[in-house]
Amino acid sequence: MARPDARAEARLGRLLAQERTALLCGQYDRLGSLCREKSALIEALAKTRAGVAALQRVRMSLERNHRLLCAAREGMGAAFTARAQREAPLRTYGPEGLSGTTGTMAPPGGRLVRRV
Repeated sequence: MARPDARAEARLGRLLAQERTALLCGQYDRLGSLCREKSALIEALAKTRAGVAALQRVRMSLERNHRLLCAAREGMGAAFTARAQREAPLRTYGPEGLSGTTGTMAPPGGRLVRRV
């Protein structure tokens, strides 16, 4: 029969693998429930006599997922910024040096036609 600390570590390891998969696949809606379960499993592991090696494995997985989460957040921020810039009106200047705006950088609707 497995020790309680080994069971808690194994359950937490499986959950962290699920979290990693969700982050890599962009399934951010799953992260809330995984976070609640992760907190409970970390508390359960803290109540056991887990060894240093087990805690280091958990720590490595937690840090890996943290890096993935930070990268996802940065990527989403960059996407929002790029979209906002694309949709912002273009600032132009006329012959008199007066500024004005013209449309947006959004791609035109319709099809792209290549002419020879």
